[in-house]
Amino acid sequence: MRPASVCLSLLLLFCAAIPARAAQPNPAQPPQAAPARPGAAQSAFVVILDATAGYARLEAAKPVLNAVVRDLPENAQAALYLYPQPSQVACLPVRELVPLGPLNKLDFMRAVSSLARPDGKPAPTLDLEAATKRILAVRTPVTAVFLSTGLDTCGEDPGPVVSILKALGLPFTLRIVGYQVTSMQAAVLDNMAGLSGGSYESAADGADLARALRRAFRVENLLVRATRLGAPFDALVEVRPASAGTAGTPPLATFRTGPSGLGGISLPLGRYELTVSDPTASGRIRSVFKDVAVTNERIAVREAAFGGAEIRVAAIKNGKPIDARVEIAAEGGSGILIQGQSGSPPAPFLVSPGIYSIRASDPENPRRPPSVLPSIAARSGVVTTVPVSFDEGWISVRTLVDGMPGNVLVEIYSPGEKEPLATGMSGAETPKAFPVLPGSYDVKIIDLPTKKSAIRRNVSVMPGRTTTSDFAAGFAGP
Repeated sequence: MRPASVCLSLLLLFCAAIPARAAQPNPAQPPQAAPARPGAAQSAFVVILDATAGYARLEAAKPVLNAVVRDLPENAQAALYLYPQPSQVACLPVRELVPLGPLNKLDFMRAVSSLARPDGKPAPTLDLEAATKRILAVRTPVTAVFLSTGLDTCGEDPGPVVSILKALGLPFTLRIVGYQVTSMQAAVLDNMAGLSGGSYESAADGADLARALRRAFRVENLLVRATRLGAPFDALVEVRPASAGTAGTPPLATFRTGPSGLGGISLPLGRYELTVSDPTASGRIRSVFKDVAVTNERIAVREAAFGGAEIRVAAIKNGKPIDARVEIAAEGGSGILIQGQSGSPPAPFLVSPGIYSIRASDPENPRRPPSVLPSIAARSGVVTTVPVSFDEGWISVRTLVDGMPGNVLVEIYSPGEKEPLATGMSGAETPKAFPVLPGSYDVKIIDLPTKKSAIRRNVSVMPGRTTTSDFAAGFAGP
């Protein structure tokens, strides 16, 4: 296998160059940015272009790779190697197009575009000893991005070397991208990445290749893409433990996606809840991703798409608009969850076209169950307005104890429930009116001195009206 030979040389170089285990993050602690040393490189990248299947496939990769290089950190270190297409009689030696050193983006991109050294001279073969000394001088973990176009029969099996590096826990990450490779070739490359604790991704065309290379160069293990009406925008991302939920829990970390709509962070391995907010939207609207797993196997990627369709929740209470709490959940198991305030006037919730279930809660009475509206269709380019009413009615209680108006304790229950929705004393001269949503309720009264009680079931309440429940008959003291 040609990539076996490719990676064997590289892995031997790293095995000699990196002597210490990298410190592992503590999952219990929030991720902290590493302090920058003046003039120190915070990232080191080794780029390996594999032309074993020919140079034609690498032509499509050139503009994509150059676009990625433009986004690399300014203080990065980088190197570029080329594994030429074998001749009919021999495997050609590895070429060093750019030796490892401070990244000069213009020179690096020129080398990629020409597949030659920037000065036009023939590229020398790889000098392992010199390359090792250069990596020793960097003193930072190295990310190797290996772009493979296929396999041939040159080289040895890299498995034993990869396994040794994995066991030592050396700070070396191998990220392989297979461009237009066969399924059998992809399986070999995927196994190679798995042995090193790195990642593998296949790319079938130029668009796939662009996405795969951008993921490969990222040092972050969590990426978030944010779009509004299909265009990228600068969203705010909050990270919390998966078990914490969003209500009142301070985030472990926050970051922005930036104008490109793509942002990332490096997190300890674990499970998280992400809240992606559109800072410019009214109603504090946010997209929530629950139970996001961050593992060694793959970079976790979530896409927050605000747009394509629009839902507005028009909430009223007693004839007046109110700012209700709203949750919009996609039906069908996609896991999309949008949260925010309904707004007054109604705020736009930008969602992807689909079928959603809407839950709206009365902010003035958090004990009341939310109104649930299932199977709301959101269509592309259409504003769907959903009315929600929190109109109240009232229950008033009049009671005679021993034939005289009395003070009693009133408890109002939803049918079948054991905990009262409302409770309080109702006076003999001024009966108290208890606000409830329209519906049917069980009303219980208790004479505190005697502990005697009575109950009236299925008391109907209409919106905007007061229903008087009269216990004048059949309730007496001892």
